[in-house]
Amino acid sequence: MCHADVALSAAAERGTSVGPAYIPAAAPTTVQGPATIGQVTVSDQRNATDPKWIGAIRGGYGNPLKVLHLSQPLKDVVAEAFREALKARGMLSANGTASFDLTVTVVKFESTQMARREAEATIALGVIDRATTKPLYHDTAGVDLIAGSILALDTGIFASPADLQALAQKALVQAIDQLLDKPDFRAAVAARG
Repeated sequence: MCHADVALSAAAERGTSVGPAYIPAAAPTTVQGPATIGQVTVSDQRNATDPKWIGAIRGGYGNPLKVLHLSQPLKDVVAEAFREALKARGMLSANGTASFDLTVTVVKFESTQMARREAEATIALGVIDRATTKPLYHDTAGVDLIAGSILALDTGIFASPADLQALAQKALVQAIDQLLDKPDFRAAVAARG
């Protein structure tokens, strides 16, 4: 369990504090050779007035009934999730000999529930060469997940923040996996011979 994982506050009705963690559905494929990635820098380009806000369970008129907040800003949670994902793949350099840094931009990250639960994550990734400070690679991944039924009884005040948080976490993990498991990304950060 990574540091970004924060327990749901079961007692909180309108301000549930959550934190999506990087917990992959399957064990990621590790790289052959030395780890080459050093720093992970994340920026949040959402237009959210609260950097900790990630979504809400809404009533029939779109009014928020239960709001999901992180315990820290989203950019910090995403940075930790990326570091955990890179560690799981053997790509994060711990000894300072990295050749590359990553820049990550959260373009969209939102979860909502009226009848069905929906979570969206759009993440952009860039690879920077440490020696030249020039960008070498750029990609974007977008994930849009929908769960539940429009006939479900667990909506509105009966909806579970834990279910919505789990869907948001799944969207984040899938976006990270898409970005880090692409052959072009792996080639861009391969160890130099």
